[in-house]
Amino acid sequence: MNEPILIDPAVAELIPGFLGNCRRDICRILDAVRANELEAARRIAHRLQGAGGAFGFDQISLHGASIVQACRAGAAKTATLESDRLLEFLDQVQVRYR
Repeated sequence: MNEPILIDPAVAELIPGFLGNCRRDICRILDAVRANELEAARRIAHRLQGAGGAFGFDQISLHGASIVQACRAGAAKTATLESDRLLEFLDQVQVRYR
């Protein structure tokens, strides 16, 4: 299991919604990749990349950046793999408030 993510308690009430939105966005990325709409997938991943850091979830930002790069390169398989990895992260993430 991964180390818990330490989050500022001031944003505690926003975290469940944020993580749910991340899941929804990953599903949208996967749908866009399946439809060969890599630019649409890239835009969604770019938003995830920024939002992850804003809430203290560096792994979301890192995976988002990898998806962006894959989409730019036309690498649908890599974009799918990174999206799946991000879903795995969300399944396992533990949040603690500092």
